[in-house]
Amino acid sequence: MPDLRSHTIWDTIQNTIEDPDLTVYLVLDEAHRGMQEGKRSNGDSKPTIVRQLINGSGSVPGIPIVWGISATVQRFNDAISEMQGRGTLPNVVVDPKKVQESGLLKDTINLDVPDEAGDFSTVLLRRGTDKLRDISNAWAEYAKQQEEAGIVLPLMVLQVPNSPDHKEIGKWLDTILRQWPDLPSDCMGNVFGEHKTEIFGSHVVPYIAPERVQESEWVRLLVAKDAISTGWDCPRAEVMVSLRAASDKTHITQLLGRIELDPENETGG
Repeated sequence: MPDLRSHTIWDTIQNTIEDPDLTVYLVLDEAHRGMQEGKRSNGDSKPTIVRQLINGSGSVPGIPIVWGISATVQRFNDAISEMQGRGTLPNVVVDPKKVQESGLLKDTINLDVPDEAGDFSTVLLRRGTDKLRDISNAWAEYAKQQEEAGIVLPLMVLQVPNSPDHKEIGKWLDTILRQWPDLPSDCMGNVFGEHKTEIFGSHVVPYIAPERVQESEWVRLLVAKDAISTGWDCPRAEVMVSLRAASDKTHITQLLGRIELDPENETGG
């Protein structure tokens, strides 16, 4: 006879924690995520699933041992310090020099803030496009010098507000193509949460899953909201122009971490 009993995930967690022969560990990668409480429609705070796993939920106790892994640990540290009945151990800090030597951490980040008069977004887009063209030429020259058959094709990430004006985005894309006319008109993709083709002005921009962007070399311009701010890696993404406001230090740091190295170890921002 099959076991037709129904168990929720919380039942399973509770039964596992209460088993005297087991020790339950919760390992959180990208541990800065899920630490900020949401809001209910009535204005009350709403604990995230991650916080419920750590603190417990109803009769279900919190998971005894929690490891948090993140390049930006402040949110995790702050959340844990506010929780009752939790002891903490000193953070294990990885030497960034060793990470740099491994090639996983960029050496230099160039942040470009225009000081010239005119439309701020237009100035940023022109400069970002120039950087994308320069990096593309550098990769082509590098491949030629190394006699490599494959050439890295860098892409630009255009980050837009969560409620974007599609006509305005169309104008931004027009600016990029005017600045670098050699870019093909079908080199654009979007990673919006709606998962559908978007119309930006005169541009028809298909959806592409974030994890497929790296291998899809036809994508040279990627339009995004916040899908690239954490948990997404694309070494070809070497230039980002962000036209959305951001003030949270963790969010900004994670966003910059999505952009990889170019042949000269400089990243355009």
